[in-house]
Amino acid sequence: MLGLLSTSADLVWLADDDIEVVPNGVIEAFNELESSNDDFITTKYAINERQERKNYAKSEFFHSSVSIMKVSSIEIIVNRNKVINKGVAFDTRFGLGAFFKSGEENIFLADILDKGGRGRFVPIVTSIHRDITSGGDFSSELANITKGAIFRRVFGFYGIPLLVAFYFKRLLKKEVKLASFFSALMFSFKGFFKLK
Repeated sequence: MLGLLSTSADLVWLADDDIEVVPNGVIEAFNELESSNDDFITTKYAINERQERKNYAKSEFFHSSVSIMKVSSIEIIVNRNKVINKGVAFDTRFGLGAFFKSGEENIFLADILDKGGRGRFVPIVTSIHRDITSGGDFSSELANITKGAIFRRVFGFYGIPLLVAFYFKRLLKKEVKLASFFSALMFSFKGFFKLK
């Protein structure tokens, strides 16, 4: 939130310092947000000049509390004034330097939606991020604790079945090994109930 308060820009892109900017995509995305009533938009990013990072939707859609859980920070562009006027700030318990090491962007978007805001996905590539991201880490205790806390923060107690479904989906996609599945799930529950 400090970054949002310290800038005078109307539109703010939550970019990292290790990305390569796709100028035409960024201009198109900024124009898209500027000409809309959206509080934020999310875009796409690629791992190289030919391959997108995720299996993105082919067409635009309005975000829900479920769809924002798949969003990475470098995909987010916000209308600064709309977000500040809604009183939305980053939850400082989440993100780099906090106990819960990730999820701040998903919680931020969920809070915007909870305050009556509107967000939309637009299928525009705005950056290239060649490094592997940490979102798919299910190997450490803290990573799984953090995932549980994120689900609690975004969904409340409705997050329990969603969290279980999330881990089963990771198992089916072989992102979590069967041998570590139950311990990963248990650590996520620990994080879910640790968050107050």
